[in-house]
This record gives sequence, structure tokens and C-alpha cells, in this order.
Amino acid sequence: MATSINNAIPKIPVDASSWKHVPVTSDIPAYDIFLKAIEKPSLDTREYRLIRLENGLEALLIHDKDADTSAAAMDIAVGHLADPDDMPGLAHFCEHMLFLGTKQFPKENGYNEYISAHGGHTNAYTAPSSTNYYFCVSSTSTPQSSERGTPRNQTPNPDSNSTDVTSTLNAIKKTRAPLPTALKMFASFFHSPLFTPTGTARELNAVDSEHKKNSQSDRWRIFQLSKGLSRDITMAPENGEGGIVKKHPWAKFGSGNKNTLSAFGRAVAATRTNGNGEINGHVNKTGRLVVDPANPLSPLPSESEPDGGPVGVETRRRLVEWWEKEYCAGRMKLTILGRESLDELTQLTANLFSPILNRGQDPAPAITIPPLGEKELGTLVQIKTVMDFRALDITFCIPWQAHYYLNKPANFIGHFVGHEGPGSIHSYLKSKGWITAVSAGPSSLGRGFSRFGVYLQLTKEGMDNYKSVLKAVYKYLDVLRAACGLSSSTSSNAGSSSFNRYHESEIRALADIHFRFSEKVRAESYVSDVAGAMNRPYAREHILSGGERIWDWDEQAVKDVLNLLRPDNSRVLFLGKDFSEALVSDETGEWKRDKWYTTEYRILKLDTDVLRCTTPGVGDSENIPELYLPEPNDFIPSALNVEKIEIAEPSKAPVKIESSPLSTLWFKKDDQFWVPKASFSAYVITPMANTTPRLAVSSRLYTELVNDALTEYSYNASLAGLGYNFSSYDRGIFFGASGYNEKIPVLSQKVLETMKNLKMDPERFKVIKEDLKEEWENFYLLEPYRIADYWNEYLVAETIWTPKERLVELEDITVNDIDAHKQLLLSRAHIEALIHGNLAENEAKSLLKSTEKVLGSRPITNAERQTERSLVLPEGSNFIYKSEVPNPKEVNSCLVYTCYVGRIVDRNLSALNGLLLHMMREPAFDELRTKQQLGYVVFVIRHESRGMLGTKVIIQSERSPEYLESRVDKFLTQYRAQLEKISPEEFQRQKEGLISAKLERLDNLNAECNRFWSRIVTGYCDFTRRMLIIPLIDSVTLLDEDEVEVLQRTTLEDLLGFFDTYVNPASLQRRKLSIHLSSQVITSPDKSEGAPPPPLRFSIPASEEFLTLLKTHNIPIEDEAQYRALSQAEPPVMAVKAFWTDFLGKRPDSEVPQETRELLLNSIDELTKKHPKKGEQDTESDEVVKIGVEPVLVKDIAAFKAGLPLGPAAVPVSDLFLTQTN
Repeated sequence: MATSINNAIPKIPVDASSWKHVPVTSDIPAYDIFLKAIEKPSLDTREYRLIRLENGLEALLIHDKDADTSAAAMDIAVGHLADPDDMPGLAHFCEHMLFLGTKQFPKENGYNEYISAHGGHTNAYTAPSSTNYYFCVSSTSTPQSSERGTPRNQTPNPDSNSTDVTSTLNAIKKTRAPLPTALKMFASFFHSPLFTPTGTARELNAVDSEHKKNSQSDRWRIFQLSKGLSRDITMAPENGEGGIVKKHPWAKFGSGNKNTLSAFGRAVAATRTNGNGEINGHVNKTGRLVVDPANPLSPLPSESEPDGGPVGVETRRRLVEWWEKEYCAGRMKLTILGRESLDELTQLTANLFSPILNRGQDPAPAITIPPLGEKELGTLVQIKTVMDFRALDITFCIPWQAHYYLNKPANFIGHFVGHEGPGSIHSYLKSKGWITAVSAGPSSLGRGFSRFGVYLQLTKEGMDNYKSVLKAVYKYLDVLRAACGLSSSTSSNAGSSSFNRYHESEIRALADIHFRFSEKVRAESYVSDVAGAMNRPYAREHILSGGERIWDWDEQAVKDVLNLLRPDNSRVLFLGKDFSEALVSDETGEWKRDKWYTTEYRILKLDTDVLRCTTPGVGDSENIPELYLPEPNDFIPSALNVEKIEIAEPSKAPVKIESSPLSTLWFKKDDQFWVPKASFSAYVITPMANTTPRLAVSSRLYTELVNDALTEYSYNASLAGLGYNFSSYDRGIFFGASGYNEKIPVLSQKVLETMKNLKMDPERFKVIKEDLKEEWENFYLLEPYRIADYWNEYLVAETIWTPKERLVELEDITVNDIDAHKQLLLSRAHIEALIHGNLAENEAKSLLKSTEKVLGSRPITNAERQTERSLVLPEGSNFIYKSEVPNPKEVNSCLVYTCYVGRIVDRNLSALNGLLLHMMREPAFDELRTKQQLGYVVFVIRHESRGMLGTKVIIQSERSPEYLESRVDKFLTQYRAQLEKISPEEFQRQKEGLISAKLERLDNLNAECNRFWSRIVTGYCDFTRRMLIIPLIDSVTLLDEDEVEVLQRTTLEDLLGFFDTYVNPASLQRRKLSIHLSSQVITSPDKSEGAPPPPLRFSIPASEEFLTLLKTHNIPIEDEAQYRALSQAEPPVMAVKAFWTDFLGKRPDSEVPQETRELLLNSIDELTKKHPKKGEQDTESDEVVKIGVEPVLVKDIAAFKAGLPLGPAAVPVSDLFLTQTN
């Protein structure tokens, strides 16, 4: 029977009586305004207004009088599930292209340049059913409210004079706010993008680089394979043709790559020219060209032309055609946050976004058929991973849960399945030594269908017992069915554990508490999340609360979901690097490879005893008595009161209220966020934590054992918004507890007692030791830029141990060694502590005293408390460290290029370094990534480590590191010339954008705590600095308000002098270190600027030798004449590899053993190198372009480090010891 996948689902509720029409006026188009109040957290003082434009676009406008950052986001109800079948990745490609110029703002990087200059940034993502764009900029036009005190214009020193900073800030306020212009540029994305031919051709390479960045990522590989193994659907007849069988849309390859986006264009070009008769596809009865994007034609020479030639032209045509169809105003939800009044925001929105066309499309296209059918359910899919780990991932198809937001039945079930307390799946399987982690709950796959997932991280023993692990999960679900009054299929014991009133009331109460005391987050994250929520079917007054709160209990809805969580309605992914045949039954499936990531897998039927484990009277159907429902949660807070005191200005720094040889206590009572939360951070500094690899490994094992012992106890605390952290670090061990303050002393006491009195469990020690071994081995399979950045840190760190050094020690350490290490570790220490939030001073002192008493440590000397120091490169140095990317299948190489500037505490250097990065980041991204297409990963960031400061460029690319270094050198040289020509007005604008960012207020209590703690543990205690995290690389940037005064008086000449001394490649004083990691996979880049690298060709001599090799290993070649004829074209190496990967992958192991398959595929690279195509040479010289100081290779790391002096140790920037007077 033919199927329509877009069956109707309930849409976003529309209550006409809740809307009021506002007619058009001379200065604003007509719109509708929502009359009901938007439900918001009790601490939220912002004003909200929901409007709907006449084109159907909805916008939530947020006035925040205290906002230092303005932001906007657009969520469009179309994502990669709407990709055409013959162009996978088109929605994602469209997302990339919208950033590259519009009719009103044609400059390719004009949008990013404007946002960056005004202290902001931009981003976007493409999801299965939506695409989300967002940006933020500084709010600089409206005077700040005095309700929260004078803007941050003072340093911790009460005697400092902040007049200059205040005047600078006031000057910035008089400038025109950047939000209106930013919104105008943003709106043009959606009504008049350019999609330039040259931009289209170049951005194909960016999408391709993004795909290759993910090619060795298990997360991406497993995600795509699980999607690709979706059901087949017989579609309704189209244009007179019979029903077409195709994959469920969930199977689509959402990220795409250059080949999938070019396949149709190449097929069109081939049908027009028919140059060699090679055509990928066929013309169906309707006259439409049907193309297989997984098997594209070889790239055409014309694709290297600026517009991509005929292929690029056709690709662009399809892109524009898709955008004109799918980007419909009725699908768009907009969120804007700013200091502007709601009336001003309304006028901006109506004027700027009304030109977007409503194209009459379904405003919320949905797919209601689940992606797994009868053939897929009840199966076990074995998947070979890149990294060494083991896991089971169980999927149950359930109805889309967004419509059940008022009661959230699947979340209710997930609460129990993912529980880690006594009676839980986690507790039972952990006691068996089979798992290390469990997570469970619902997730929306696409609009219209959801899954309930259970993910279990396995031990090696758990892998051997995977059937018993699965049975435990299925039986626990049966316990839940019995608890809900459904007929139990296991023994009568299952029914004895039933839901109590507290189970539902606790979950609802916790949801209400978390929503009620929600704090502010970064503006750009907030608007992005809210815009996404607006495209869910929440009542409009529940836009903010719909995803958080639970309004009522619906037992029948819970039963309906539970009835779907059966073994025969599940599919299991069994993940591991290696599988033993003994693990599965005699019914073995054929190993295959995924067509997008070449992930190896095979599909088996779940064993009958697993499928029937909950069927009464059949096999292993008895109840497991260790599985039962959780007891009441004693950590749910009841004391949520906050004593709010009116103050003139929030304090900028904590106060040191205790100082002794054994401990130091910093304290600040919350005086601006007024939430019933607090944090307790304690760094137990000890010389026995990290001074040798063995001590470092022992410390890590000890902290992991403590965490393991606390799992059951602490889980209820985590549910109640109270968490803890216990970790090993360079100078000791860290303990922290944070969340609702009422139970912090209780949790802290338990953690401290466990630290002190831990009883070593040999079985858990074995499991944790195994976990650490895998973690450190897997380090070498991380993305190249992460490994390169680690080496960049390692080469100048005083005390640091590589994963290999740790692995050597790990083998030899016993459980008794850890018991002895615990005693040694805690015997002598200094406790550096911070207590911050809704706690009184006497409570803070009591917590410290309890810590001292439980640990019972003796003081260490002042010398032993010294912070880690950095090695210092000599002036006029240019060092390069070269190594291979450890993963032999990783196609990307990497460059990390660091120019060291000086000490962090040097305000002048820090301010100048920050200004240069602020101004240079966008031009560098535009040149090195957008124009030159060096790779998807291009970062220009602040380097800060162990007291030293610098400027760092990171590029991950298929190009060689030597070539990348030459590109960076050239860019820096060219940027020096651009910098010299900058106008005074532009220079002032850039300074003001940076100053606005430095003076931005903190969003929440946790952000303030992080600021204080980061400055305490470094030893500088400069509390006006704050942390900013760059998510993709976990990079930390510190901003210093005191630097504002430096920036105020900084001239262009100052910046040029700084650049010429510390960054310019021609400088004779520069201190520079580069890390070159080279891929082991052969590529052939082109040195020409802006052009994509031409494909490396497989020469005729190489193909002949490969033919001989095939015969040697008895690989059947049916037609040697055809083989030689095809070889005459000397096809691209990547195409040859792809063909033989597919060809050999389809042969069973009995015909082509795995080792033979790998040998043959590896030989393709070797033969390419041995027999290069005539006239084809690697244009990338191993020589670094000689500018300035001659480069010196680091060949012996130990000798290199031994020859470098140590930098100074950290000392506090000022004496901040103050005596509390009341």
C-alpha cells in the first residue's frame, strides 16, 4: 500500500481571541499582537511581546533594560529532511551560503565583519527539521539602569580612580546602537540572499571540509549509519508512475559533501557534453534526471573555474530553487532581545521582516511514519568504532512527544530508566561489573516522530554479557509497566513495586523549582533556544515554560508509551572496536560498509531468548529482585528563601576571611543574582599529586574511585539541582559542590568523608583502570587540531605527562598502591577555598572547618604551594615541531601557530593582544577559510597558559602544515599593510566594540563563581577578569576590565608597534612556536590561492602494478581490457579508493580476509606515491617560507624543554586581604 509520509499532525494552537490586530500606519506595517502574558521564571525581569506579521512570521520581542548584549535568532521549520533525494546536504549548504552576502549588503563577509566589530559573533546550525541562525552584538546606545548599580567601572582596589573608564563607557553609549543595522543585515538573509556563483563554488569546499573533519568521529559515523538503516517506504504514485520505493527521510545524509552537492550538476553536464559517455543516472518516465549522489561522476576540470563551471552553475540553480520553495515566512520564528523598548523592537521587526515572502508552504511540515519498520525492529546492529569503547544503544520508536508537553509521559519514564540510585538499572548492572554509565529518555528525531533511547556504556565483561544487559533493561521496563497497573509479564514480585504519589509529585516539583529559579544565560544562546521552542506546538503563553514545566499527570499517556517499550519494538546498536564471533549466535550477518563514512556494520536478529525475556513462562522471564523503583528524594530543597538587600553596587571581588598555613578561604555573599544557590570550591594543593607520571596516574585513579563510590548517593542530589565535582589537577585535587544551597553542607560532608575513608574495591578498580587505559589510548584518535593543541601546550609546560607516559605507569599500579597513595596525598596539603552565593559568612567558615577536620592534613610549605610555570621561548625564536597525525585514516593535517607575547599580568600587552585579535579574527577567517578554503577549522584566538599570553592560529586542513604556515605568514604580512591604512573612525569603532565586551555584565551566579575561582587557582587573584569559552575547542579567554583604561589611550601606532614586535613574521624579536601534524593519507593540494586542490591522479603504471597485486591475492577481475581502458583516464585517487573500498567491502571475509582488504586499500596510496602521474608534483614544499627569523626544528622534546628558562611564578596582583567588619 502506498504511503504519504506527511500525514497531518496537530499544529501550533491558534486561539483567535488571544490575538489583536494592529492596522498599518505610516511608519509600520500591520501585525497581530498576542494578548496573553508569556509565562516566565520568577526572577526574570525582562518584558516580552509576541507579534505575528501579515506574512505569517512570528516574533517574540524581549526588552531587557540591563542587557549589555543584544541578540536575535531565526528558527525556520525546515531542515535536512527536506533535502532533495539527489542533493543530500542542500539545506546545510544553504545555511552556509546565506552568510556570504545579500542584495542590500553584497560584501561577502560584510555581515560577520559588522557583528565582530561590535563585540559580537554569529553562528547557525542545520537540524533534521529546522535551521537556526543567530547573532549577538553589544548594546551600546541606551543608558544602563541604576537598579543594579553603577556599570562595572571599578577595580577591586577601592582607591582606584575609574573616571577614565566611565567616560569611555559614556562615550560608547552615545554611539548608534548596532542592533538595528545588524537586524537589517540579518533580515536580508531571508528575503534577498545573493548566492553568488563564486561563493557557491568555494563554499562547496567548506561543506566538504566540514564532512571530512567528522569522518573519523564515532558520533557522526554512528549517527549517520543509524539513520541510513531506516525502513523503506512505498510512496504514493507520482505523475502517473507506480508507487516508488524509497528510504524513509530520516535516512538522509544531512551534512552532505562536495560530491553529493555536485552529483546532479555533473550528471547534467555529462548528458549535455556526453564527452566520454559516462552518465550517472537515468531519465524517468516524467523526463526527470534521476541521480545517485552516493556514486557521483568524477569531478570535471571546469569545476576549478571561479564559478565551478557548468557543474557550479547547475548546483547554484538547484540551491536557489530550493531556497525559493522552502524558506517561507510562515515557517519562520524570530526572537529578538535588546535594550530597545518593545515598541521600538516591534517597529524594527515589522519593517525589516515583513518583506519576507509567504510562499504558501505548510508552516510545520511533519513526518508521522516512524523510521523503523517491521524489518528493522527486533534487530541487533553491530557497528565497528574508530575509538576503543563498547556500548549498547537501544531505540524504541514512539509518537512525537512535543504534543504531550503538558505532562511529558516519556520524560517521566526516562526519569526511572536513567536513574542511578538503588534499585536502578545502573545500580544492578554496575554491581555486576558490566556497565560504567547509563542514560535514557525521549528525543525528537524530526518533526512528527520521536525515539525513546537507552544508552549503556559497557565494560569488556559487559560486552561478553551483552544479552544479560539487554534483558535487565527490558525487565526493568516491565517493572515500570507493572507499577503503572499494566499486566505484568514477569513474576509477582514485579507488581510489588508500584508508583507512589511522591514519584510524580517529586518530578513535577523539581521541574517547577528549576524553571522558577532559572537564571540568565548568554543572550545568543537564549534567543536561539527560544526561537526553536516557538516552532514546537506549545500554547503561545508557554513558549518559555513548555519545555521545562509539567502541568498535570496523565497515567494513560504513560501507559501508552510503556506499551511501546518492548523488546520486539526495539532496535539495538552494539558498538565496539572489535567483535568476537563468539558474541553472537550462529546466524551471522554479512559485514557491510556505510556509503557515507564507510563505517563497518552487520545486521543480526536479536536472539529469541532476549526478545522473549519478558514473556511469562518462557525461558529467562523471571523478575530480577535487585530492580525496583526509587525511594523518596531527600535532596529536594524546601528552604528557597533569599534575603535580598538593597545595595549601591555589587561587590567586584570575594573577600579573604580566613588565612592560615593550612587553608585560605575566600567568601562572597551573593549581592546581585538573588537565587537560593551557592557554590563551595576547594583546591587541595599537595606536592604528591602530579610531580611524576606515576603520581599523576595514581591521583586520577583515586578520584575516579571516589566518584564511583558516590554514584548512588549523589544521583538524587543531581536530580534536585545539586551537583559536585571531584577531580585531579596539576597541583592537587579539586572538590566542588554547587546548586541549591540548603543541602550543600550535607553533600559536601559525604564527599569529604568518602575522600578520606574510601574502601578500595578491587573489582571497581579493575573497571576504572580499564576505562582510563581506553581514554588515554583514544587520545591519539582525536581530531588533529586537538592533538596539535595539546603538543603546543606540552612543549612549554613545566610539568605535564603524555598519555603514553601515563599508560606505562597504569599497567603497574595495583589497588593497594592507590590505598597507600590516598594516605600520602591527603597527609600534607593546603586548602584554597571559595564559598560564594546564598550562604552566610559563618556558614562558610563552618564548611571550611569541616573540610579541615575530615581531611586531617598537615600544612605544606609556601614553596610547595607555587603555581605551575611556563617555559619561556627566547626572543627572536621560530621553533617548529613536526609529527604525524596518529590516526592513519585521518585525511586532515593541522597547524597550530603561536606567537608568545608576555605575561598575563602585563595589562598593556594583554590589552593590545586583545585588540589585535578582536580586529584580526574576522579578516583571518574570511581570507584563510572563506576565500582560500584551507579548511573548516580556522581559529584565531588568544593563547593563555601558565601565566603566559599569546596569539594563536589553528588550521585543520587537507593541505600540508608547511603550506598552511606559509599562508598564515602571508596573511599576517598582508594584514600589517591593511592595519596601517585603517581610518581613525574605524579604529575607534573597533576599540569601542572590544571595550563593550570587556564591560559586559555577568549573566548568572555560576559565571561569577567561575570568574573568581579561575583567578584564585592561577594565583593572580585579579578578580576583574572573566572567562569566555569558545565551545568548539574549549578555549578559555580572559577579559580584564582594567584593560579598558589601556584601550582608551591606545593609538594605532601602539598597535602597529605591538604587531611588529610580537606577531609580524618579519620581526627579529618575535617568539613563535608552530606545531605541524601531517596526515598519513596522501593528498595533492594546489598552491594557487583561492582554488580548490586538484585531485591527485592514479597513474597508468600505478594501475598496472595494482592489477598485479589484485591477481596475487586472487581478487577476480572479470574484464582486464575494461580495467585497462578505464585506467587510461588516470582517475582521481579518491575515486579509485572509493571504488575498491566498495568492491572489496562487498566480498565476504572468506573470499577477501580483512587483512587483505586493508593491505590492498593501503597500497593505493603507496602506488600513487611510487608512480606519480606525469607532470604532477606535490606543489607544497617542505621548506617553510623564510621570513624573519630562520625556523628551527624541534627534534628532541626533552632537550628543547631543558634549554628553556622557567617563567616567573604567579603572585597576586594586589593585596586583597580585607578584614570583615560586620
